[in-house]
Amino acid sequence: MTIREIAALAGVSVSTVSKILNKKDEHLSAETRERVLKLVREYHYSPYSGVRAAVQAQTMLLGVAVNGNRPHGRLLDSITKYAAERGYSCVVTVSGTPEEELRNLNVLRSHHVDGILWDKLAQSLPACSAALEGIPVRKMACCEPPSPENSCIDYAGLAYQAAAYLIAQKHRNILCVIPQVSGYSEQAFVQGYRQCLFEHQVPFSPDRVCVCGKAGLPEGRLLENTAALCFDTELAGRVYEACSRKNRRIPKYLSVLSLSDGEKSPFFPELSVIPLPYDALARHVCDRLTADVEGRRVPETVFAAEAHLSGNTSVDIPLTMRNKKIVVVGPVNMDTVIPLKKFPQMGETTLTESRLIVPGGKGLNQAVGVAKLDAEAYLIGKVGKDYEGGNLYDYLQTNGVNTGGVSHTSQAATGHAYVYVQKDGESGIVVYKGANGLLTAQDILQNAAAFDNASFCLLQTEVGLDAVEAAAGLACERGVKLLLKPSAVYELRDELLQKTFIFLPNEKEISYFCPPEMSCKEKARYFLDRGVKNVILTMGRSGCYWDDGIHQVHFPAAPFEAVDTTGAADAFAAALAVMLSQKMDMETAIRSATFAAGFSTAKQGVPNSLIDRSTLEFYMGRECGEGETSPAHPGQFKKSAHSANQGVRSL
Repeated sequence: MTIREIAALAGVSVSTVSKILNKKDEHLSAETRERVLKLVREYHYSPYSGVRAAVQAQTMLLGVAVNGNRPHGRLLDSITKYAAERGYSCVVTVSGTPEEELRNLNVLRSHHVDGILWDKLAQSLPACSAALEGIPVRKMACCEPPSPENSCIDYAGLAYQAAAYLIAQKHRNILCVIPQVSGYSEQAFVQGYRQCLFEHQVPFSPDRVCVCGKAGLPEGRLLENTAALCFDTELAGRVYEACSRKNRRIPKYLSVLSLSDGEKSPFFPELSVIPLPYDALARHVCDRLTADVEGRRVPETVFAAEAHLSGNTSVDIPLTMRNKKIVVVGPVNMDTVIPLKKFPQMGETTLTESRLIVPGGKGLNQAVGVAKLDAEAYLIGKVGKDYEGGNLYDYLQTNGVNTGGVSHTSQAATGHAYVYVQKDGESGIVVYKGANGLLTAQDILQNAAAFDNASFCLLQTEVGLDAVEAAAGLACERGVKLLLKPSAVYELRDELLQKTFIFLPNEKEISYFCPPEMSCKEKARYFLDRGVKNVILTMGRSGCYWDDGIHQVHFPAAPFEAVDTTGAADAFAAALAVMLSQKMDMETAIRSATFAAGFSTAKQGVPNSLIDRSTLEFYMGRECGEGETSPAHPGQFKKSAHSANQGVRSL
């Protein structure tokens, strides 16, 4: 293709084509100029070597000088695509040092490129600017703020939009994670995050900006926040690893959102990301550079792009906002579990082949049981300022329990329980109260705000009765239903029973109040007459009996082989409260609680044997047939196919 042929196709003279190629076309119409340039691009016309000026004027090549310290794969792909759409080819250089950058810019000039897209290094040499004199240049440097002269990704804007999304999901404790080696982009990211918090009236603390170095992420930060906003997916991967080590499921306990260069997330659950807007940036810079090369005028604007969330599997509203909370008031112990063939008789010495030291206490067990069923548990209890107290406090936090009501005292050691378990699974317990005995009504009242927006209060009488009555009073005052477990107590005031929605004794505990010859119905009637709304009598292998004055129903035990029955009542209480707080009817909730109790007896030690939501749904689904759920309450369980009045089975 010659210049004469281009002129003929365009319907203009050879001199007109020459003027356009040499940029001496100020008196020509824009329509003529565009028609000629379109043909030049379409036929890849290159002036013959004898015409020196033409060679320098237009080669249909664009130079791209890339900062090799950042990933640019997707950006380069997009630049090449949009340059080709406009009839240009690209020559790309990658620079890691200022000296290399200067050499590469001179290389691009030697190729007689028509213009250069410059991703400038932060430590760029002054000679680089001199090397670019006399040629159209568009900067896209992430080391400088966005401006009409510098089209780059607005990290501050993206961080602002990402933080706003997390705030819209009701997060107020948001961790900002940035790399240890940071420059302008990372600083802008933090600036956008802080600006968003300020404008949404979310308190900011410097501790919430986490610099993640070689040592990794400080794991304590994961316990203090409900969301993590990461500068890139590499940092998000470190958050995932730390969550895995601390048993902090994503997004149940921590939501994670990250900027991304477009690589597929290898994480489970899949990482929610905001892709960097490389495609929009490439279109923007190609438009402006080709306009400069061709002498067209375009509006000078600052590049900006809307953040678009990709995937929402690692982001959810905070656990505390998903369901009404369940307040648990009770003891926090360290348990020593001692397996025995049979309990020793008076004066008898019995040997054991093992012992197991695990967290325990009815307060801790029930709170962890609630948290494992995906509800918020707020525990009010007391531990000593000792090694065991610190371990128990960390254990509660790791398992998702809100420890705002757990206080430390130096006046007593942490409570300890000695649990003796027979071969048949039956157990006996000796308890050293320790710090639990110092839980007072004042401790309860200091946590009065915890009862706001709560559905249930799980209460045991192993702590002082003044604390029990204070908790019952607050629950009644705030419209919170009270589930009372009468442990190690031989007398209860009518005022307490009248505030009780569910009274949950076992056969031994109810015998302290009622003669053994009384039937289940007569024993339940005794407490119903004193003001209790529901009585659920747990009977171990024989299941349980429910009476509310209208319904009288026996429920069989779940079919599990018992190894340790110590925590069955705690598992039952936690599951019952969670299911009822999610609007399940009483009969279905009791069946679910029966399965939770049975599951907990299948291995030794209570907290680790407590059932989680997905496992409970699996067992109940299998019981109901193919995991069917009630249409009225999606995700909740249908009534068991077994008749409520059938005989009982082994728990």
